[in-house]
Amino acid sequence: MPRYRTFNVAFKRQVAQEGDEGLGENRFRLLRNGTELEYSGGIKTGMAKEFARMLDAASQVRVLHLNGVGGRIAEADLMAAAIRKLGGRFRERHSCASTLVGRMT
Repeated sequence: MPRYRTFNVAFKRQVAQEGDEGLGENRFRLLRNGTELEYSGGIKTGMAKEFARMLDAASQVRVLHLNGVGGRIAEADLMAAAIRKLGGRFRERHSCASTLVGRMT
C-alpha cells in the first residue's frame, strides 16, 4: 500500500506542475466491430465531453475497456455519470490506476 501512495503523491505533484501535459497521451479506440470502446491514458480537461460524444456515436458499444493512469477528478466524475446515464448497457473491464473506476462503483 505505501508504494501506491508514493506513486499517487508523485503523480499528483507531476500533474500539478505540468498540467494536462503531465498526463501523457490518451486515446479512444473502437474494437470488435464497434461493440467495445477502449479508453487509455490520462483523464484530461475536456475528456468527459469527448467520451460522451464517443458513446453517443457508437450506440452498439457494450463493453468498456478503461486503461487509465489517473487525472482530473471532475472529468472522471462526468465520465462515470455518462456511463451511469446509459444504465446497464455496459460491462466494464478495468486495468486502471485512475479515479474513474472508483467513481463508477
